[in-house]
This record gives sequence, structure tokens and C-alpha cells, in this order.
Amino acid sequence: MPLDDVVEYQDDRSVKLWGDENQRKLYSTRVAVIGSGPLAQMILANMAGLGVKNICVMSNGRISRSDRNEFLCFKEDHNHVFIGKEKASQIKKTLLKIRESLNVY
Repeated sequence: MPLDDVVEYQDDRSVKLWGDENQRKLYSTRVAVIGSGPLAQMILANMAGLGVKNICVMSNGRISRSDRNEFLCFKEDHNHVFIGKEKASQIKKTLLKIRESLNVY
């Protein structure tokens, strides 16, 4: 099965870097990240960018005003304030903006 049938790519940089077979392996990989701090967010953003299809985010953290360096959790967006909301749900929304074809749990 050609990779184009499996994965939607805006460009083929990943395929050129890793090759069809390795990109297919990344696409079928499942990753679980425990936590929602800056390190976890960096790992999640990289996994989404690499083309990992299934990502599980496990965290009971909530967004607070004092959180710094958290680029996947926005404190506010237009007229909505997310202070006190679950970090995992906000991270999921942001990851789906990076790659729409993700399965985020």
C-alpha cells in the first residue's frame, strides 16, 4: 500500500528523511505521555510533527495563571478564558491544529 493512501502530508520531507517504510512505522506507532508540563508538551508536539498517529495524553493538571513556558496550553483565546480547565483537553485541541489526522486520547 502506498504511503499516500495511509498518511496525508502537506510535504514529503518526512518521507525523504525516514523513507516510506519507517514513516509507515511512525504512523502506526502509539505513544502515551504522562504529565502535561513543558517537557511533555515538547514531546507531544514533536510526535505530532513526526507523524505519529495515535497519542495518549494522561494528566490531571489544570491551567493556571502562573504556568510558564507551556506553549500547547493557552490561557485565553479571543473571548474565552481557559484558567482552571483541564490541560489535557487544551493540549488535544492544539495537537489537532498541528496535524488534523491525529487520534488523541
